Amino acid sequence: MNRQHGEATTRTGIGKSPITARGVRLLVGLFAIFALVAAACGDDDAPEAEAPATTAAPTTTAAPAEETPEPDDIAMDPVRIGFDSQEEELFSIIEARRAAEAAVAYINAELGGVDGHPLELELCTSGDGPEGAVACAQQFANDDDIHVMITSSYSSNEAAEVTVPAGLPQLALANLPDDWQRPTEWIFDPGFLGLVQGPVAYAADAIGANTMTIICLDDPFFLEACDAASVFAENAGLEVTGITPAAFEQADYVGVVTASGAADVDVVMAAIDGTQCSPLADALSSLSVETAIITFDTCALEDTVASGALDGWLVFGASALPVDPSLASDAVLEGQRIIEAYGSEEAEVYGLAGWALVSVLGVHAALVDVGYENLSRETVNEALSRVQLTTGYYADVSCPGPDPFPGACVSSLIVLEVDGTSMKDVGLAPIDFSEFEALG
Repeated sequence: MNRQHGEATTRTGIGKSPITARGVRLLVGLFAIFALVAAACGDDDAPEAEAPATTAAPTTTAAPAEETPEPDDIAMDPVRIGFDSQEEELFSIIEARRAAEAAVAYINAELGGVDGHPLELELCTSGDGPEGAVACAQQFANDDDIHVMITSSYSSNEAAEVTVPAGLPQLALANLPDDWQRPTEWIFDPGFLGLVQGPVAYAADAIGANTMTIICLDDPFFLEACDAASVFAENAGLEVTGITPAAFEQADYVGVVTASGAADVDVVMAAIDGTQCSPLADALSSLSVETAIITFDTCALEDTVASGALDGWLVFGASALPVDPSLASDAVLEGQRIIEAYGSEEAEVYGLAGWALVSVLGVHAALVDVGYENLSRETVNEALSRVQLTTGYYADVSCPGPDPFPGACVSSLIVLEVDGTSMKDVGLAPIDFSEFEALG
């Protein structure tokens, strides 16, 4: 990795500019030309010397001299980041991969890569089961040139069984508290528990709610988070009237809303997948339910917001990128510019795009901190433990996190409100990690 690149030089003296090998050849050629011209312009009266007899020399063909490349022509070795993109089967988070690709292109174009070396994503795609996540983690762990990986998989716990023994730093989405406690795992995401604890406290303090019902995706990860939300609500003085599961391919959301008693509480927490948000909103509207709705960035999808069905919903997440540009701060506009300028036509600012963008920026900060010549899994992991990142379009990243969760580098949520067919920023919701002790 420590290969030296550069053009061969010959120094002409202390303090003088070096002359390249190509320049030396040029000077020699010029001296030869001057000598020929001088000979041709000699004394015309001088007697002509008799040409000596010559013997024809064997004809040879000289091999062309290899030119030393100019600095701009040298391709420097890339610095590769492993990226496990969950985009197969039911739960696709493809917006994360597209935002990560935009971040890499931006870093190479505007930030100079890593000490001049271009950054590259080594892509591995997986589904929503643990098998793909483990296979991707193994692929990256076996590659000695990969010193860090990012995963958008919900199965980061299983992947950690590979990455931790390999000493491979992993940036992941936090599913369980274990993710925040591993020595080589860094979370630039609130995680499932943060996503429910912050909104529950916000509902009690900012909305002034006393009662809440939860409509929850019928999935183990979501149901566990919804159970935790019930505990957090009790600690905040909120009465939870029930948790109503909604299947991924739920046909009757009117039945779900009716069973949840949404019309009879102060706030509804919708802990669901993005594909369920519009059908649930339509069902709430058809039943004339006017209760305040709080949800997560899983519902902050471009088409869903643009439909107007979520008007008035409060969306909790770590990214402010979906804010309407006409209402956005300069910092948010800069984040949107990066994805628009460097992303593909399919790239978007919704969902987990902000998390992926900031994860790549955080990794880049760690790589630059270490320096190209000193890159290793150990040095990169150490640098990640001290990353401090403030973008203005994403919740502040500060590593390490609070004890006993050193990997919890995000401790607040950005609160967005759906306003018609767009979104606006309405505030912050802190995450109280001490509340997690109540979960045992």
